[in-house]
Amino acid sequence: MAEDIDEFERRLGVFREACTIGDLNEAIEHGEWLANIIGESVNDKFEIFNGIIPFDDVFIPLSLAYKERGQKYYQADDYYRAINDFWRAENYHPSDPEPPYFLALAHQKTEKIDEAIEFFNDAIKNHLEFKEAYLNRGILYFKKGQYERAIEDFDIAIELKPDYASAYFNRGATYAEMEQYERAIEDYDKAIELKPEDAGAYVNRGTSYAKLKQYERAIEDFDKAIELEPEDAVAYVNRGTSYAKLKQYERAIEDFDIAIELEPEEAGAYVNRGSSYNGLKQYERAIADYDKAIELEANLVAAYNNRGNSYNELKQYERAIEDFNKAIELKPDYAEAYNGRGANYAQLEQYERAIEDFDKAIELKPDYAGAHFNRGISYARIEKSARAIDDFTKAIGLQPENSSAYALRSMIYTNINKFDVAIEDIKRAISSDNNQRIYLDIFSDILQKKFNLQNNQTTEGKSEALRNKREKLFKGSFKKIIGLWLGLLIIFFLFSNPQLLTLFTCSGSFDELDLNPISEFSFTAITITTTALIAPWIWQVKIAINETMVYAKAELDKNFDERFAQLGASKSFDSINMPITSISQPLDESRIFKSFPPQ
Repeated sequence: MAEDIDEFERRLGVFREACTIGDLNEAIEHGEWLANIIGESVNDKFEIFNGIIPFDDVFIPLSLAYKERGQKYYQADDYYRAINDFWRAENYHPSDPEPPYFLALAHQKTEKIDEAIEFFNDAIKNHLEFKEAYLNRGILYFKKGQYERAIEDFDIAIELKPDYASAYFNRGATYAEMEQYERAIEDYDKAIELKPEDAGAYVNRGTSYAKLKQYERAIEDFDKAIELEPEDAVAYVNRGTSYAKLKQYERAIEDFDIAIELEPEEAGAYVNRGSSYNGLKQYERAIADYDKAIELEANLVAAYNNRGNSYNELKQYERAIEDFNKAIELKPDYAEAYNGRGANYAQLEQYERAIEDFDKAIELKPDYAGAHFNRGISYARIEKSARAIDDFTKAIGLQPENSSAYALRSMIYTNINKFDVAIEDIKRAISSDNNQRIYLDIFSDILQKKFNLQNNQTTEGKSEALRNKREKLFKGSFKKIIGLWLGLLIIFFLFSNPQLLTLFTCSGSFDELDLNPISEFSFTAITITTTALIAPWIWQVKIAINETMVYAKAELDKNFDERFAQLGASKSFDSINMPITSISQPLDESRIFKSFPPQ
């Protein structure tokens, strides 16, 4: 027994020395031996050791040694060995809130989110004012999409530490994810006030400004972020995207070039640069960037969608449809891809298939103005005017500034002879965008068609041949036909009254009472003969008039069709007038810190 006590005391001394100098492996080796002996003494096997040293004089330092070694493993990204050490640290000191906290961080690194949350719960139970635990548990709730619970944790962290910049930062990121951008900006303002050198806060605030379409203010924040961290590719990507939204495509491309130089494997930068090339109508270069993005990230939906858009611009509709098919395969609820595919079907005059895709896009995104607009075009092409008008009306309600929807609706109203509402619509289109010459042309066409209908006149520019044909038929023909009819009438009358011929020979006389009227048979014969002679002339006149009117209508309809096609195929960066919506890779999502050690 004396030898056991001597060995115990020797190891205890080594253990204490190792703890003092920070030799963690030595401390753990001897601490484990001591802990085992003490554990056995608890079971009355070696009761004598109870009196030599209190339990806590071994267990607490041993827990600390495991905790410190676990942190070293954690920092070396050796998370599984870190978890083992943190678990043993918690076992030797159950009331210490830090081992479960570190266990949570390590489980977070291994993507075991639910286990990590449970360990954060344990840490908070042991220490109700553990602000870092609240903060990091909020981050995990954020990752799980439980934003309200995340905000509750960030609120508590801020209550415990009102100057906690990280808590404001992450709460702002959560509000941004909930699309409450104004509240997000308020939190980023506070985070920047507390920590003005934090480039990430400027990036996130700039992103929220961009979501609110305040692109100039967004660019100011991205400028500041780049000033603080010149090597931050995300800031360049986001600033480039904001320039693109302002149609400053050359400046956007400059930023994307820098981002790609900093991070050559960043697929999103290629997608966004491709979108800017698309804005400059450099479609081949855009496609090259989308190809590279797909090479780097084979399942990048935006790359397929946008490449399809560029193929559409090059009138390679089948290839465009292939890309939209792939985008839909990767993301079946991608409304924009259905809209894009439908637009290409429409270009191929497969209007029924196009309408099916627009239906799906609207089902997924009921307030999708572009899909309503494009479906209206397809309905108009298959002469379903009422449905076309309904879709254009819906598009206008969702996007009142869409001048093309007013113009196209006005053309449909014109085709069904509702000229007053047509004129009202085209006037709205002109007032919204008076730089569109085509709107003035449509206005002129509407007035001309209304005038023609009301006055039964033809348009200017009808063919000279039709005019000559009509004039030739009218000129003198009517007099000749009347003369013929009168002549026939006289001849039949004379044949019925031969005594009248004596007047010409002066060889007789007659009594007017002896005159015989033209027989019913003779009168009928005259009428039939005259009608037979007149009918072809009437028919030819009718044909001439109809040909002239058809020509005039065809000429006007051709103008309308050309203008309709021109409006339906226009490609404005911010307008839904285009049949396909170009989708940029989204601004990088708001950054949210991964984890924070206790402070």
